[in-house]
Amino acid sequence: MIDYTVSREDVNLAYEAEWGKDWKMGYYADTDGIPVEKAEKDAFLGNLGEIISYNFYTNELGLDCKFPDFSIKKGAKLWPDDLVFNEAPIIKLDGDDVQLIDNQSVKAQLYSVGKRWGESWIWQIKRSRGGHPDPMTTRSDVKSLFIGVQIDDVVWDKASKEDVPCKIGSFYWPTIFQFLADPRVQRYVGWKKAIYLKDIKNFEIDVDTLKGQQVLTK
Repeated sequence: MIDYTVSREDVNLAYEAEWGKDWKMGYYADTDGIPVEKAEKDAFLGNLGEIISYNFYTNELGLDCKFPDFSIKKGAKLWPDDLVFNEAPIIKLDGDDVQLIDNQSVKAQLYSVGKRWGESWIWQIKRSRGGHPDPMTTRSDVKSLFIGVQIDDVVWDKASKEDVPCKIGSFYWPTIFQFLADPRVQRYVGWKKAIYLKDIKNFEIDVDTLKGQQVLTK
């Protein structure tokens, strides 16, 4: 995982984003069977994870990406669109050129949650009332990246003007799909699947592969 930071300006943007307001949180909380307060925090962290990924891929890797769309997503989708390439790159993996699809998946976790339950990211496989499971849990063949983000808990200090530390890692979904497992939190078993960083850390795609023009074309 690569050490990175996100500005307080972007943290505030994630707080104020359309996805995370009013009735939308009631809809999200109802379909996921969680309190509205947790739904609001989850939405904020999801928004911020997408902003961090966008900043990293555009500013550090020089890729042409669309700014995140924070509107609520209803209905089944073919694949998550948390980070979208305007022109999907070709990357070299294990000696082969892989043409990625446009849409990449992003998930975020707090440092404190990772320390307590293991650094990991969660996917929904069942919802309490309506809604659709995450399509990633049933598709092992999609040529897409999973971008995992870890965020320091100082993010909750709204009075601070300091940048927030975070970490970001990129993984090829067909490689890590096999590591989807039951989460350690027992109440989530049967509802969610998790991937733990300890299981996939050796499969993280290095920055040179993502950044170098020798192995990437747009």
